[in-house]
Amino acid sequence: MQGRPLDPIQQKRSMEDPEIVSIMQDPAMNQVLQEMQSNPKAASRYLQDPVIKEKLDTLIYAGIIRVGSSVCFIHYSILETNHRY
Repeated sequence: MQGRPLDPIQQKRSMEDPEIVSIMQDPAMNQVLQEMQSNPKAASRYLQDPVIKEKLDTLIYAGIIRVGSSVCFIHYSILETNHRY
């Protein structure tokens, strides 16, 4: 997972999707994403919650995040620009 960077073009297109924007603007999801970035093992805990898992799956499918066995990649500029909407 570490070898392939996240695709910025796909991420930009995804951020035009209202569902993705809504997830990224959710303060609780921002907290989840930030915790997963700083503590990748937290992903397994969050993936047990069906509501959070559905949102994470949406972000993974959109190319916003990528979760591996021991690491979580999140495009930092996505989190930073989230507060500008």
